Amino acid sequence: PLSPRDWLAPGGAVVLDDFTPRTGWPPLLDGAPDRPRLHWLEHPDLCTTEVVTGPASATLVGILR
Repeated sequence: PLSPRDWLAPGGAVVLDDFTPRTGWPPLLDGAPDRPRLHWLEHPDLCTTEVVTGPASATLVGILR
């Protein structure tokens, strides 16, 4: 997976879309942990949140620490 430190300046933001809103923790995809989403939500170099943009859509927004 992409390393945010390689792509972002300090304080830089990453925005990732095409997610569905999560309904619990950990977020699941087809009954298994949603690894791509967890990569960004739990990345130690980022402060990331999920923004629900519609009934079936969500976006992740992360800021490099």
